[in-house]
Parts: sequence; C-alpha cells; structure tokens
Amino acid sequence: MAAGRGVVGERFRDRLVTHAVGVATCTLLLLSATAAGAHDHEIPSPRLFRGADLIQRLRIVHSCWVHPVGDDGWQAKSCTDHPWSFPRRDGVRAGRVLTVRLGKRQQPEALTLTSYGERRSDGSPSGPAQRIATILEPKMDQAGAVVGYWVKFSLTPDRHFLVLKARWPDENEPDMEQSAEWTMNLRARG
Repeated sequence: MAAGRGVVGERFRDRLVTHAVGVATCTLLLLSATAAGAHDHEIPSPRLFRGADLIQRLRIVHSCWVHPVGDDGWQAKSCTDHPWSFPRRDGVRAGRVLTVRLGKRQQPEALTLTSYGERRSDGSPSGPAQRIATILEPKMDQAGAVVGYWVKFSLTPDRHFLVLKARWPDENEPDMEQSAEWTMNLRARG
C-alpha cells in the first residue's frame, strides 16, 4: 500500500514540476516578448484618414531599418528599395485636414511630405516638387502613453502623387538611423 502511494506521489510530483517548469517558461517568454516589444524594430505601416474614415494604406518604396541579430545585443541595418508604386487615387476636398497615422511610438527626428504632379513610366514621381506643410501630433492611448504619431496636412486643388519620408534614430544605437518612404495618390478638388 505504501509503495502504491509512493508511485502516485512521484507521478503527482513529476506532473507538478513539469507544470511549474511550463509556467516559468511561459512567464519568461512573455517577459522577453514584452522587452522586445519595448524597442520597436518594425517598419510602420501608415494609413491615411479623412476624419475617422480610412481612405488609403500607404505603400512603402524605401526603407533602412535596424533589426536585432541574435540574443547578444547586436543589431544590423538593412536597406530595401521597393518598386515605385502609388495606391489607387482617392478624391478629397481641397483644404480639408487629412491625417496619416504612423504606428511608431517614437517621434520622427525628421519628416517631409512632398507632392508631385506627374509620374514617370517606371512609376516614380516627376514634375516640380512641392513641400506640403505638416503638423505632427502624438497619438495617446487611454493611459496617456504615446503609441504613435499623426501627421496632419491639407492640399490645394490638384492631382497629388505624394511621398512621405520619415527618419528616426534607433533607440538602442543612436548612431544608427532608421528611415522609410511611402507613397499616397490623391486628387484634391476645390
């Protein structure tokens, strides 16, 4: 009888230890995921809004981004050029405030929005470049933490092939910059 309880007790202890190891492993994975999420290594995927309405997902055409390499703190910078392309053209009212939502909690060090009236056969913008004035506002969550930035602007009546460029210093390696360029395609009517 005692031997039977001993075997049951050992099985119970083994299951308990296995369960405890599993819980500890899950906890460590969650903590490391939280720590990794604290440093943003993802290229933002900006979206263009007219009020609360999503009207375009911006297309990326160039990026240079810093990514972690392994667990020893090393980072690498990779640059990628994508073929020039613009989203399908959307119509907006000239002078109306439009908002691009950048889903990166770090404020850009530099940001420019440039409009072109035409594009070349390879899809790249052409014609005179016109800088568009922007206002950068932090996007806050309910707790008051910055979760991204809003880029607000308005357009004059015309056809606009827009290029948004943003640059950030890497949070861990300030000497390494991260940058990206995206496109939008709008016709502003008066």
